[in-house]
Amino acid sequence: MELEEAIRHAIDGNAVLFTGSGFSFGAKNLENKSPMTGRAFARHLYELCNVNSDDDNLALASQLYLQNNKDEGALELVKLCRNVFSIRESAHHHQVVLGLSWQRIYTTNYDDLAEESAIQVGKLLTTVTLDDPPENYLSSSRVCVHINGSINRLTQNDLTASFKLTAASYLVDEFSASPWSSVFRQDLQLARAVIFIGYSMYDLDIQRIVHFEDTRDKAIFITSPSATVGPDTIFLPNFGKIYAIGVQSFSAKVEEEKKHYTPSKHVDSFLAIEKIKPASAKAIPSNSDIEKLFLYGQINASLISSGMPVDGRRSYLANRSDSSKICEVLLQGGDAVAVSDLGNGKTVLIEQIAAKLSSEGWNVFRIRIDSKEARKEALNALTLPGNSLFVIDNYIPFLDFIEFISIRRTGKPVRFLMCARSHVHETYLDRLEQALHVPNVAEFNVNQLNKTEIGEIIELIDSYGLWADFSTMSDSEKIRLVMSECNAQIHQILLKLYRSPNIAEKISELFSSIKPRVRRIAIAAFIIRGAGILLTRRTLDDLLKGSPLIRLSNSDRESVRFLWSDTSGQIQLRSSVLAEFYLTNLGDAAEV
Repeated sequence: MELEEAIRHAIDGNAVLFTGSGFSFGAKNLENKSPMTGRAFARHLYELCNVNSDDDNLALASQLYLQNNKDEGALELVKLCRNVFSIRESAHHHQVVLGLSWQRIYTTNYDDLAEESAIQVGKLLTTVTLDDPPENYLSSSRVCVHINGSINRLTQNDLTASFKLTAASYLVDEFSASPWSSVFRQDLQLARAVIFIGYSMYDLDIQRIVHFEDTRDKAIFITSPSATVGPDTIFLPNFGKIYAIGVQSFSAKVEEEKKHYTPSKHVDSFLAIEKIKPASAKAIPSNSDIEKLFLYGQINASLISSGMPVDGRRSYLANRSDSSKICEVLLQGGDAVAVSDLGNGKTVLIEQIAAKLSSEGWNVFRIRIDSKEARKEALNALTLPGNSLFVIDNYIPFLDFIEFISIRRTGKPVRFLMCARSHVHETYLDRLEQALHVPNVAEFNVNQLNKTEIGEIIELIDSYGLWADFSTMSDSEKIRLVMSECNAQIHQILLKLYRSPNIAEKISELFSSIKPRVRRIAIAAFIIRGAGILLTRRTLDDLLKGSPLIRLSNSDRESVRFLWSDTSGQIQLRSSVLAEFYLTNLGDAAEV
């Protein structure tokens, strides 16, 4: 990456800053000297121990210092560190760099130079170490993560633990085992540029993470001006592009770039995640809308808010009693998950709640894919005023996304509404609560319909004439039918409707019109979705010989439009119950 481009990303707030000991050049500590590098401090400790050594291993030198000063060695070492690494004066170039709106700041330095420089330009920068839980700090980007410990936090007890100085301290709490390493990975993924200043990439943990995230195309290293070939010029190009200009010249280029570059404006556009808009007015559902809903599971988003009949109009969906309970949980600041077996209405339920809260002024987002773009847009969503809700159908593949948002929403009115299959949820409940960073999540089992819900569904089916062979039954007989033969479950009601001769014939005609090679893809999609696995185009192409999805013509796609929508790489299977019905009643067993 070119230097000017990296600086522009930093001005826009889309860059990560990582500083090492070289960044401290030009600052003054309490001794009115420049803070020492780790190697220089090691040699200084050897001198204080009257040891003549060329070794510059700080861990060994500090351990030797403690051994030679057994009585008050720890106290003296703390005082020494405070004098050397506490900053009394930052330079202009430090203030220029810290005046930028960094996505996040990381440092291996003990000193408080970043914090002091930020204060000088009127900005508050919070000091955090690996001991601090990320969820307590990530609702704001204005933090400086001190990977090796901070002088502001240093006590005698820290010398053998979080403050990476002595040999003993290096034996515990490595960066890779810290929750902050996950945050660092995420920041590297989301950043448009990663700028290392005065850092030689000597920490093995950092090397591995940066190498794994492959940041070479967006990472630059600002090193000291030097014409000689050394370790930095040989090693650092493995991780990014080197600019041997020093921090002073870098800050001058920042000032020059700010003169003629106009920062890109923040735009609240959402493409990777879908913002659910409130319905403008209650539409009237048609017979076709209800047929698509019951037969194919195709939900008309504009009709979701059409509940029970109003002014003689027919309803579109039955109201579930758990809807108000879930809304209450969300309003009180909790997260909620609806669980049920296949086809019992959990997806419809969370869509109804999403539509309701959107109409009440909430910022409601539907998450269909976890990607870099989705996470960036989700971060933008966190900055919106008012309550925000992330809606996720089948949350299992999105646990990393959930955790990414959860540790950044502290103190903000941001909630999750999710659903999952019952048996899968039981397996993943602990992992979900860990991702949400809550002791327990509100669970709602929506398998069974209560009497009120049964009455609404019967009235809905009656009003559209879908009972077929059961249309002559009385209301009480229909209730007994749903309670006994359908076990008070939507899944069983749908199967009962599908088995009626006229509807079964209609479904059979739909599938018979699909070409055999396309039907084979549909069957594969049914099996994958029935197993509860995230259904993507890539999964189908990987599992089926010859990547058949790539070869589908427009007419082929249109023939299965009633079954799925293949947008954004994911296949949204419209009705898992219809898929089950075909596999068990209509499909050729040998082909399945």
